[in-house]
Amino acid sequence: FSMLPDVEKHLTRLFYKLGWKIGQYPLWTMAIIAVGTITLFCGLIKLEQSTDIRDFVPEDAQSRIETKVAERFARVDKGSFYSIQIVVYAKDGGSLLRTNHSEQLQGFLDTAMDLTVENDGQTFAYKANCRPYCLVNEPLAAFLKVFPVMEEPFHYPQALVYGTPVYIGNNVFEVTKNNVTGAIEGFGLAVIRFLVIVDNTKIVMQWEEKIRELYKDYELLDLILWSDGLLAEEIDRLGYTTAPLIGLSVLLLISFFLVTSLRADSVRSKPWEALIGILIPVIAIGASFGVLAVCGIKMQPIIVATLFLVLSVGTDDAFIMMRAWDRTIDHRRGPPKDSTASHCSTSTSSSLEEMPSIAERTAEMLAESGSSIAITSLTNLLSFGVGIISSTPAIRALCIYSTAAIFACFVYQITLYTAVIALSGRRESKRLSSIWCCIKTGKNKSPSSATIKSLFRFANLAHDAFFELIIKLSKSSVMKIALCFIMVAYWIGSCYSLSFLRSDLTVNKLALPDSVLIKFQERLERAQSEMQILSIFVTKPSDMRQDENRERTKIMVEEFEHAMFSYGKNSTMFWLADYEEFITMMSDDAFTYTELPSFLETPGYTHWKAFVHIHEKECAKDSPACLDSFLLNTGFNSVVRYYERVPQLENWRAIAANYSDMGVVPFNENSLFTDQSSSIAFTVESSLLAALAFMAVSCLLFIPSLSLVFFAIVSIASVNIGVFGVLVLCGVELDPLSMAAMLMSVGFSVDYTAHITYHYYKSEEHTPEGKLRFALSAIGWPMIQCALSTILAVSPLLLKPSYIAHVFFETVVFVIFIGVFHGLIFIPALLLSLPQDCTGKKTPSTCSTRSSTCGDAPEKPAIMPSLSAASLQDPAISLKL
Repeated sequence: FSMLPDVEKHLTRLFYKLGWKIGQYPLWTMAIIAVGTITLFCGLIKLEQSTDIRDFVPEDAQSRIETKVAERFARVDKGSFYSIQIVVYAKDGGSLLRTNHSEQLQGFLDTAMDLTVENDGQTFAYKANCRPYCLVNEPLAAFLKVFPVMEEPFHYPQALVYGTPVYIGNNVFEVTKNNVTGAIEGFGLAVIRFLVIVDNTKIVMQWEEKIRELYKDYELLDLILWSDGLLAEEIDRLGYTTAPLIGLSVLLLISFFLVTSLRADSVRSKPWEALIGILIPVIAIGASFGVLAVCGIKMQPIIVATLFLVLSVGTDDAFIMMRAWDRTIDHRRGPPKDSTASHCSTSTSSSLEEMPSIAERTAEMLAESGSSIAITSLTNLLSFGVGIISSTPAIRALCIYSTAAIFACFVYQITLYTAVIALSGRRESKRLSSIWCCIKTGKNKSPSSATIKSLFRFANLAHDAFFELIIKLSKSSVMKIALCFIMVAYWIGSCYSLSFLRSDLTVNKLALPDSVLIKFQERLERAQSEMQILSIFVTKPSDMRQDENRERTKIMVEEFEHAMFSYGKNSTMFWLADYEEFITMMSDDAFTYTELPSFLETPGYTHWKAFVHIHEKECAKDSPACLDSFLLNTGFNSVVRYYERVPQLENWRAIAANYSDMGVVPFNENSLFTDQSSSIAFTVESSLLAALAFMAVSCLLFIPSLSLVFFAIVSIASVNIGVFGVLVLCGVELDPLSMAAMLMSVGFSVDYTAHITYHYYKSEEHTPEGKLRFALSAIGWPMIQCALSTILAVSPLLLKPSYIAHVFFETVVFVIFIGVFHGLIFIPALLLSLPQDCTGKKTPSTCSTRSSTCGDAPEKPAIMPSLSAASLQDPAISLKL
């Protein structure tokens, strides 16, 4: 590790030089940054948002290939595939086969099929755009028409209508049957499906709107329409209704920051600086988003949640910088207890008028706070940066935007906010009012009110007493033993809770609680538990003229009929048996392709057109090329949640793999999210482990002490294990949204350990207790401020009780409480358990004595002078608030 200490020293020197330059030219710095910011903001006009639900599915998922096969079969290459589903049930909860209800359902279906809309000279009619899916609702229509007059019993899911089998399992659900005959007596739910291929989805959504206007004409029915377009709108609504809450976050943070910026000496109060400190993250967000928009990276609605996180991160850095600025005076107040300490100024007077130059104070401030801000910014960058390589587009976009915003926030903090503080220093040196910056105040530094003075004195005493109590508890052997038992129980409980973590992503999680999608999904899932459809595409059919090939195809169908959760043969829709019967009637028993075109045009068999793709010229030649591809359907039930479908999907693919020469591809519309559920666990584990590894490397660069880095990493892992465990208890499941929250948790958890261990390492005290006292005095109160401000920043998410708001808010709150416990209790106890020579620097760093102008300061590296171990007890020290 001989080379590692240079990183921290070089970075401190770099920050000192940067602070010195900005301190000399703060106005020029702000002007240059303002011009650059305005330029970057112009990119926001190109900002686009993606609402494709498939962005939450890994790009390398097998289901994406299966979906493309289904789209090619549906000829979607000639337009966009658009799905509309309408759930229908009786308002009184009874059967839809009752005469009045059946007539209204049939009337609604007929009216919807004939409905047309016009837009900009373009006319949309369902029947003109539905091929080859025009007959998808025909089984339901036929069933409703003939049920009252048919004497023969109807069975589910295939009913015989005048000798012709009609598959109603795709439209009819919540079926009640006769206990003796099994005949259908009624059903409580119908699903009407409209499948179209169009170029203009807007006109289809207008058609949907007219469909919804029909609801009032059917007073006996409850109808819920859902479509691809409405889903995209709902995802978009999640974003644009949550984004305005960032304004409330800003107001809360401004109030908190204004209060905590007050000082006993009113000149040293910083209300305007506090306001700008809140605006810095907002500016960083706008600038970074502008750059990404120009690069063509689309925004995801879930990125809205990260706005609150970046706002809190930027505010945390402002607290640290303001504390470091105060300490540039604090460390000069009164004679230091350690006579060996050398300060970067010849002044030892307590008079503000004799303090060092603004450039020097700015340099000292940035040198002391810069590395601390850098380590937390770097760890946050790396924790989100890991997700940039994710194969899930939504997670990748979230991490790209979050990483860019955090980096921009860091840059603005060390440049723009440093310039703001330097200007504030000029105001202080001229004794100008902190509120009315042009008005000079009196020279008396003490508060005019005895009450205010007592309040500040009490706050300082409470501050010192609190951290002294932490040190006392950390030294106590009884406390250490009790802490051991507490931590072991905490780890065991967290690991036990994690054993119940399961992966699942439903579209409900992407909607607001008042969305119609919630009600629609609830009814649809009840239907899906009874019957769902598995589509099996055969893209390279074998020569059906050969008996063994036809027999092998039938065996393949039987295997799918007996797969996991399959409904059985009664749910299968396969054209081959009907065609073989047709051949027998038309010619002889020998299989031939020549009759296939006639078969598909014969009444009673025309519904098979949607299942079979042929080349008519090749059919006339009786060539196997006649049959291009075909589709068959079979039913399954019982499974609804995506994590339950994983073994079923694997079973389907295993069967299809045995017939790879036939190009067999199983497809279900839920397979996309099933794949996501099956892969998310490995993705999360690998991402979190990579993030922890990056955290270790980052900490080692800034804190080149194996023991301190080990403590930091153990604490980070401990915080995250606890956070994840509590999230599971709160009902959070493993999905792309919670994965993003977990990556954020890793980055946030560093803040409450890295700050303490970094300042402990940086201390020039000679005993572990002295080092800890220095660390707590330097970063303890800002760390508590950061925790409180972060909770305030994300608290407006409670006003939008969506799943994503619930996950991100709870993650932040748990990270803060568990992280603060580790930072103020766990880490100090560990640090005071080690011998002196195991932690910290081997020799104290000193800086040269400079002239009052400190003109040579940038030429020499300096670790900034600090409070001594005894200085907290010195009454000459200025008020910390």
